Amino acid sequence: MFDAVSGGDKTAEVDVRSQFDYFRTTHNAKGSDSKIIEEADREGWTLEVITYPQLINLLESNGSHTIVTGGAWCPNARAVFRFLNQEAKDNGVKKVYVFDPRLDGASNNFSITNDSNRFNFLDARLVDGYFKNAVNDITNPKLDHWPDGDITKDKVLTQNRKFLNPYLFQYQKDAKTAGGVAKPLTQQWVYEDSTGPKEYQLVWARTKDGIGTDALTQQGLRDLKSFFVRVGEERPTLVVDDPGNVPRQGRASSSRPTAAVTRTT
Repeated sequence: MFDAVSGGDKTAEVDVRSQFDYFRTTHNAKGSDSKIIEEADREGWTLEVITYPQLINLLESNGSHTIVTGGAWCPNARAVFRFLNQEAKDNGVKKVYVFDPRLDGASNNFSITNDSNRFNFLDARLVDGYFKNAVNDITNPKLDHWPDGDITKDKVLTQNRKFLNPYLFQYQKDAKTAGGVAKPLTQQWVYEDSTGPKEYQLVWARTKDGIGTDALTQQGLRDLKSFFVRVGEERPTLVVDDPGNVPRQGRASSSRPTAAVTRTT
């Protein structure tokens, strides 16, 4: 039955979609622009999709890891992933792990940030269990969720607020302030205006020239560069088993591959 897909030796042939191919195909298609990610970006591509279990494993592991949230469905992620990749490469950061809160990579029905999904407790575990010093928009709502996904229990609100995508941060699980306060998010790509801190929500129409067509976009791209300069300076201090130091290949698949301030707070 495998003759039709074999090379004549009865061995089935499969297509391999690399991490770069996945990002270029999905982001360009969703954004209806072939220049969102270009072929010239292929060499040394740093972004790598990770699943929720892989994210938890990363957050529990030693070392300092660069992580960003978002997916092709998110216009604010599409607006910056190309530049994020370039800044990572320019500063010697080998891997930027990309976690998509929409577990199928597309539908809000499968988003762990959706208040109506019984599995949104997965996001509650992130915002309350790992992102303890997250800096985000004070207008972001808290997550209304069923504890452990048990719909027989009353829903409760998370202690901390949801994050907006793309949420870019550097994570080191045991990091602390000079006063001994937990500070696992050692760097966060956020900014402040008159109302307080906010995540950058940039759009491709204003970022695609690589400079920015308005003041906030220009500031955001400058801060993105500063984020990776600081992260690049930290990389030599990483422990040897840091996954970010071990390039990995995309899975043999025709769909999604597997393996995802400037200010200090």
